[in-house]
Amino acid sequence: VTRISRAHTIWLDTGAASPAYLAPHAAPSPAELPAGTAVQLDFRGAVGFSANALDAPFDARRLDAYGDLTLGTVMFLNGTATWTSSIGAVDGARYLQVRLTFVNNIVTGLSPEISALGIPFVSN
Repeated sequence: VTRISRAHTIWLDTGAASPAYLAPHAAPSPAELPAGTAVQLDFRGAVGFSANALDAPFDARRLDAYGDLTLGTVMFLNGTATWTSSIGAVDGARYLQVRLTFVNNIVTGLSPEISALGIPFVSN
């Protein structure tokens, strides 16, 4: 029985020098998920990558099971590599990575799903 499953995105390039992120939108919404299940979103931001890893952050084959680069280094926003549940904590990061935690209901056997995720931002 699996209680928690995790997935993460590649690094997403906003193309903005210092974006301000807004609340994410997911489909289905949390209210539409099966009872006793949840999808939790966590974020981390970066301002750049080492020269030997310029393509790696955008290639899922170059990331390990934790979303970390297998080649090169990440220049994390404020030097913070830890995940945060607050989207506002990564304001100013041109690059964004999202970790999705799927919490299953082990009593009913139901699992959550996500079919779409949008993260709006304002370019400063």
